[in-house]
Amino acid sequence: SVYLVIMLADWMQGTHMYTLYLSYNVNISALFLTGFLSGAIFAPFLGSLVDKFGRKRACIVYCILEIIINWLEHYNSFEVLLLGRVLGGVSTNL
Repeated sequence: SVYLVIMLADWMQGTHMYTLYLSYNVNISALFLTGFLSGAIFAPFLGSLVDKFGRKRACIVYCILEIIINWLEHYNSFEVLLLGRVLGGVSTNL
């Protein structure tokens, strides 16, 4: 049940992310595309890592990555936001 709550929160933040990026006046589509591509690129590798290290550790890593991602979103720098979206693609696949 905790997993569902976390995934729901991740899913619901999309509209808030759009508004935040809009206020930063950055290329919003590039940021979202980077997150989706990052998820697609890392997905094949993350599944085997989760199997190797366990789901509990993967959930902990997911939460740590989300904290880092949310911290990075406070910077009005396209490069920093891009890094956050790459990490977001990774975390979504955990």
